[in-house]
Amino acid sequence: MKSATIYLNLILISLLIMSLSACNFSPRESMQMSERTISVTGSAEKEIIPNEIWFYISIKEYYDGVNYNDYYYHNNNNMGTKISIQKIEHALKIEISEAGFDTTRLITDNLSNYYRYYNTDYLKSKQFKIKLDSLTEAEYLLNTIETKGIDHMYLGKMEHSDMELIRQEVKKEALIAAKNKAEYLVETIDKQLGEVINITEIPNFQEAYPYYYDYDIYSNASEPIHESNAGTKTIKIRYEMQVIFELE
Repeated sequence: MKSATIYLNLILISLLIMSLSACNFSPRESMQMSERTISVTGSAEKEIIPNEIWFYISIKEYYDGVNYNDYYYHNNNNMGTKISIQKIEHALKIEISEAGFDTTRLITDNLSNYYRYYNTDYLKSKQFKIKLDSLTEAEYLLNTIETKGIDHMYLGKMEHSDMELIRQEVKKEALIAAKNKAEYLVETIDKQLGEVINITEIPNFQEAYPYYYDYDIYSNASEPIHESNAGTKTIKIRYEMQVIFELE
């Protein structure tokens, strides 16, 4: 019994020592740290002109010489000649080549078919994409291609070939902004910056990609099929960096 009491007392003493150690170091150390540091957030952003632009071209089969209403809604036995998807694609590639673009850059992006409401015939459609170097090239293709059978053309995702390097530059600029902010803040309290304690990248960067361009897009058919809305022509990159400095 006496042995058990001694053992219990030893356990209580050990727990007390551990508790005192925690009280003597952790809270005090945290308090001293908060008294000797400054935490600031710096931000930076950059707008760049994209040099990798996806341009989409969609084509579909049609009946030559048929007006819009008969084409979609009426069971007209005299539908004329159906222009195949292969013939439209061939004409499109000729125009792209004559415009000065290598047709091997033209990538098939989607295939589909559809039928008219009151007829049983199915018509095929096909979508291509081509990577361009500038919006000027996109404008040129938009204004040059006149292949009959084009459903619509539009701009897709825009990127930059040096995107990763640009991201690194913006992060560095955000870090410099944080340091400058800390320096002018501590000057007001007659302190100086010491070592960097911690750097945290705040994950709230945004890249505003432009997807549409300021043009009305029509096929050369009798009716307009697709229109795009005006949008931005640049990519905006923004980063925020939080830095904790020691005060001297």
